[in-house]
Amino acid sequence: MDIPMAPGLGLLLERTHYDSYDRKNSKSHEPLTDWGEIIEKEIERTKFELITKDMIETELLTQGMLKWLADLVHHDFTANAEAEEPEKKTFVTMAAACASKAAKEQDGVAPEAQDAPKEAEAPAEVTPEPVAATSSG
Repeated sequence: MDIPMAPGLGLLLERTHYDSYDRKNSKSHEPLTDWGEIIEKEIERTKFELITKDMIETELLTQGMLKWLADLVHHDFTANAEAEEPEKKTFVTMAAACASKAAKEQDGVAPEAQDAPKEAEAPAEVTPEPVAATSSG
């Protein structure tokens, strides 16, 4: 499949969920899902200082997501890349297509009109040839 892999920077497990564990062990343990407001604030502060801040700085330096987004036009997202060879899109071919479209618009011809199929001509009438009768005998 021709699907570009997204950058991993920015993937973050925000919170672990202990709901099932809390239900099973509610008689023997305190719930693990509620840590209290003071601890939650400290978790948020630590997460920002150690993780989020680093992710933002790295993205600003490397621009990995922007590069990935810019590269998407080069993919066709087909299931079998070998089965059909798509037209390779480059900045040059895309610019040439835009220039061609602009030139057609400037000439006063709608680009869609030039690309539209021409009306099919009526086929010439065909007269059947006479068939010679054969006698059996």
